Amino acid sequence: MIQRFIMLILMLTVIDLACAQKKPSPPVGTVSLVYDISAQQNLYANNADRVISIASMTKLFTALTVLGAEQNLSEQILVGRSGVSSPRIRTGMRITRLDLLSLTMVSSDNLAAKTLLEHYPGGYQAGLAAMNQMAQRLGAINTILVEPTGIMAANVSTAQDLMIVARAAALNPLFKILANQKQTEISVERTRRMRQIIEWVVGRSTNPFLADVTDFDMLVAKTGFTRAAGFCLVMVVEYDNRRYVLITAGHATKQSRKNAADELIKLITSGQYRFKISDTEDQENKDK
Repeated sequence: MIQRFIMLILMLTVIDLACAQKKPSPPVGTVSLVYDISAQQNLYANNADRVISIASMTKLFTALTVLGAEQNLSEQILVGRSGVSSPRIRTGMRITRLDLLSLTMVSSDNLAAKTLLEHYPGGYQAGLAAMNQMAQRLGAINTILVEPTGIMAANVSTAQDLMIVARAAALNPLFKILANQKQTEISVERTRRMRQIIEWVVGRSTNPFLADVTDFDMLVAKTGFTRAAGFCLVMVVEYDNRRYVLITAGHATKQSRKNAADELIKLITSGQYRFKISDTEDQENKDK
């Protein structure tokens, strides 16, 4: 027990030090990436190695970590006082772990995401440590996560790291179900004046492609927005029996994010790829 506690303290110390060293770049210009999973190569990259704040794309790490713990998805979880707000759920409600995952990924609910981590084996800090350990294990070495929702600018990563994690998420079929849900409708229990009450909670999807008729399948999708990150999106799609990861971030509006994503999709569906290396890669090539 003492050894486990020491390990958690060491992990959190590493996170604090890394946050001090890796400050996110402001959303000036954009970050974009198209990665062909089948060919294992980038088809298009712009600033793909730039460390950026990732907003609610953080929730992809949260969901993947929770699923990796293999806890009972049908278990009813009590929503506690977490210090974050939600327009849908509130303290005292009992919600299944699966429904919390749905609210997290479909509606980008911050309280749902934090509640999931508070009920991770070993508690919140153990869950946060597990998120960072998972990122490092997968090879997302420039990723630092200080909380599970994305509301803090100190949650940082790169498009290249996000690709690695999104590729891993695409292996779990649950992410495909969540990516294609237009809204989440769940029943929740809560106690009021010594009586059990059932309420219906509805959360709409933030996925901008669900309103479109598309010729590709969505396997993973997560949007995000904060002032530090701009409007951003990470997706895994399948087209013509091949899988691709698309990432775009740093946009000033939802529409500019959607326009950029449409252009990245066209690179795939048209078969006409153009490759632009990131600023970091360009400098590395010059050094060589």
